[in-house]
Amino acid sequence: MSRIVLLGSTGFVGKHLCRELARRGHSLLVLARNPEKAPQGTEAVRADLLCADLARHFEGADAVINLVGVLHAPFDDLHVKLPERIAQACEQAQVPRLLHMSALGASAEGPSEYLKSKFSGEQAIRAFSGCHTIFRPSIILGEGDHFVPLFAGLMKLTPILPVACPDSKLQPVQVSDVARAFADSLEMQSACARTFCLCGPEIHSLIGLVRKIADSKGMRRMLLPLPDAVSRIQARLLEFTPGPLMTFDNYLSLQKDNVCEEPFPEEF
Repeated sequence: MSRIVLLGSTGFVGKHLCRELARRGHSLLVLARNPEKAPQGTEAVRADLLCADLARHFEGADAVINLVGVLHAPFDDLHVKLPERIAQACEQAQVPRLLHMSALGASAEGPSEYLKSKFSGEQAIRAFSGCHTIFRPSIILGEGDHFVPLFAGLMKLTPILPVACPDSKLQPVQVSDVARAFADSLEMQSACARTFCLCGPEIHSLIGLVRKIADSKGMRRMLLPLPDAVSRIQARLLEFTPGPLMTFDNYLSLQKDNVCEEPFPEEF
């Protein structure tokens, strides 16, 4: 049994990963702003991750897993500064393993600030001298995801749904496969200093995926593919909605197909 510290465990992927790690007999310490939301079976501690003494919390840990991420700006604090703090704290506490959730398409030359910030966070993790593993998933689907309910909810409001960037390609991966990859990698020395891209078996256009959601919910809806110029305008306008539903940076991310060059890693 290993003692594992998790950051970002109260989110969608974190809950599934905690369940998988607990099933394998690991002891889990969760650092969270709202520890009352921590998954059952974990030890939860309230912590502001940008201010807390992370090295103190990491002492005695066999591994640290960072799942923290946001879809909307600002990105610098959680995607860049936090990974830097985590890597430094792991050095101080002599943690042997560090796992980090990034995003497919992360690049210094990425089309969006989101993808650029994700790459900067990766670089901070790669500076860690111990065994580190980075995961780059495509869009993650499964019980508790936000993607399906978002579009299903929008389609309940209108018989005609405009879809921005309709031809953007996505390769959704199931959350159970992502959780398994994280858990498996803890036991693999061969996963050290590697970056794994995680995608499912099927590639969909964005509008095709929305159509699949409509069909699964028994909804007969007209999906209106928006040309690029109108997609840009829609993204700008939706920045003012609660949430928001979409930002211009999201639009920029969709300019790059979110697909893997290779099948799901055979190691997992």
